[in-house]
Amino acid sequence: MSLQIRGKVLDRTTGTGLSEVLVSNGEHVVPTRADGTYALEVDPNIHLFIWVSQPTGFRSDGPFYRETPTEEGELDFELVPATSRAARRFCLAQITDTHVTVGDLRTPSEVWSQSLAAVVTQAQPAFVLHSGDLTNIGSVAELALYRQGLAAVDTPVFSLFGNHDGGELFRAFLGQARTSTGNFSQVMGPAYYSFDWGEIHFALYADMGAFFSEGDQMRKAAWLQADLGLQKDSRPSIVVMHAPPTADFVGQMNALGVKAILYGHHHANKAYTYNGTAVLGTAPLCFGGIDTAPRCYRVLEVDGTTIQLDLRPLQAPELQPKTPQSIPFEGREWSLQWIHQVPGDLHRAAPTRWKDRLLLSLRDENLSGGPGVRCLDAASGALLWDFAADTAVKNSVAVDAAGHCAALSVAGTLYLLDAASGQCRWQRQLPHYTQRWIYTSPVIADDVVYAGAKMGYGAFALETGDLRWYTPLEAIDLHVCYAAPQVAGDLLIILVPRRGLLALGRESGEIAWEWQGQVNWGWGRPALAGQTLISGGDPNQLVALGALSGDLIWQQNVPDTPYPTGLVVAGERIFLGTPVGDIRCHDLHSGREHWRFSTGRDLLDASPYSCGANSVLAPPMVWRGKVLAGGNDGVFYMLNAETGSCLGQASFGAPITAAPCLLDDGFCVPTWDGRLCCYRENSR
Repeated sequence: MSLQIRGKVLDRTTGTGLSEVLVSNGEHVVPTRADGTYALEVDPNIHLFIWVSQPTGFRSDGPFYRETPTEEGELDFELVPATSRAARRFCLAQITDTHVTVGDLRTPSEVWSQSLAAVVTQAQPAFVLHSGDLTNIGSVAELALYRQGLAAVDTPVFSLFGNHDGGELFRAFLGQARTSTGNFSQVMGPAYYSFDWGEIHFALYADMGAFFSEGDQMRKAAWLQADLGLQKDSRPSIVVMHAPPTADFVGQMNALGVKAILYGHHHANKAYTYNGTAVLGTAPLCFGGIDTAPRCYRVLEVDGTTIQLDLRPLQAPELQPKTPQSIPFEGREWSLQWIHQVPGDLHRAAPTRWKDRLLLSLRDENLSGGPGVRCLDAASGALLWDFAADTAVKNSVAVDAAGHCAALSVAGTLYLLDAASGQCRWQRQLPHYTQRWIYTSPVIADDVVYAGAKMGYGAFALETGDLRWYTPLEAIDLHVCYAAPQVAGDLLIILVPRRGLLALGRESGEIAWEWQGQVNWGWGRPALAGQTLISGGDPNQLVALGALSGDLIWQQNVPDTPYPTGLVVAGERIFLGTPVGDIRCHDLHSGREHWRFSTGRDLLDASPYSCGANSVLAPPMVWRGKVLAGGNDGVFYMLNAETGSCLGQASFGAPITAAPCLLDDGFCVPTWDGRLCCYRENSR
């Protein structure tokens, strides 16, 4: 049933019409004429709403949308001047994946409202963009709680439909190919829309195709093309969506003048530029990310059409970085030799030692041109060289005795650097480049570099970078995981989240054996003890497998913790960290627990899905018969390896989420806020 709706968009204060304002029914977009009038063809059976794209310098007094009339007639929109929305300079905050629930399963309403208020207080944004998954199952009750939380601030919040926001209806309509936005529309209005602020156009695009009928998928795609295509005077656009965009989609958006794409969904941080468009994924606001990113938000500082980025954690008042001048351990004192501050943070990627040098993997989450790899002099902490990667290097580099240094970026570029000079010998893009989410480290063995993640692994000739083989494994790198491969004889052993442990033949890439277990993204790198592989197995278990056969040697229940976040074998013992704040010691031959040591409360909520937890993310290290370990409580511990008793500790005031780097005469402590602190024993 086709109807024609006519109307006018007015400045309420003067009664005059506003020209060039976009009016849409979710498929077609028309600009108002010089006198503010418009005419729009609609079908009330498929076009739920008619809305106005609020122009620069104006806002709607009340909803910017109306339900589509069932009869032809006039529908006017009155806007009021809002000078703040005409500002050339402003900042905005992107938040995502709040998963508000009725109850405590994900985010209680009070955590949501407190988190939103904290963002507004800390960043003081002109407005907030929420890129979807406002709620956990998309019930009307959850959506109402989310909307109530908006009352915690006076700042405008523009919210987008995410897949979880249609979850209840999607399950009810399973197999019927129906649009599942009904609950969202009832409480929040249109699932997608646009507006202007300053010199930027913002389009909130509901990209989750499976939650729309085939017809609605075509209609919303047509809307986006029309909406962006009508931007005049080279006005740049920012598109907000929920899931990561494909490379083809980014190319299409770039052709339409899109300067940046903001999204969430993966519960992880990722920033890259492709075809001239910045593509920015952000971890959740209300709990730790799957990639152990602290709950956070992204700030965009806008000056005309220039945009600067700043990814910020939801700051805890307890986070007060400090550097101990000395650390007393067992009657001895270890004195601070030097501090090196890196741009960004030192998170999960332990420094790698090569001769008298330290190689640091760095994250550039703000596209500021920061280095991917930094080399320091181990004696003085002096900067020797920087190498800028295309995207963040999320885990440690690999280096061999000859100084071949392999680094792997999150988007899927493998670099082979010279550890002495920092020069790049070659670089290769893994299959499905830009769509990768690689948090593993590469491995160098003999004359080959091995690199990959859940989606697949490849083998590259060390000298030339030539691809020897590539083995695809899963459809996507979803469920990002830091567990790097291990080399055992002629096998490359890998942990694949939600699948198990696999061994690939190093010559062919073929699967030699597979142990199917309920391993997941938080599991630490398996450890080798001779020809025995130690790993987290099913939740609450440790397993020992024959590294060459995959045969189960033993499995041991590990009470009170679902998995090891990091583990190492020394002598006859296994030492591991846990997401419940423990450092534990187990027997190598049976998995039986010998002792456990508990750390304090986390300074930042970085453990996946946690808020207010105790956790240890950095694997412990064994040095001179002692266990060196850092906690998310910001404390560095030295424990007795036999008993677990604490021999000494020192507070750094910021989480320690990467393993310490061991030197011949001391150690270096990396902190989340980007300090690398070197300590050596006082001479007597």
